[in-house]
Amino acid sequence: KANETGVVEVLAGKTPEIRNQILLLLSSKKAAEISTLEGKQQLSQDILQSLKQKIESEELQADILDLLFTSFIIQ
Repeated sequence: KANETGVVEVLAGKTPEIRNQILLLLSSKKAAEISTLEGKQQLSQDILQSLKQKIESEELQADILDLLFTSFIIQ
């Protein structure tokens, strides 16, 4: 979830880097860590921080509002 600013374009241009970072983060988690509501909320915050680190402009970082899961499968 983001404001309709240049941040959307910046994120789109960094999609491979972002996907890689998220996959590395997800693979570092154990199922027990993310099976609770608190665990999912923490994962959301961790991914959000990871996204913001990929953007140099603090102004654009502020335009990233939240990370929303549309589905969540733990195997």
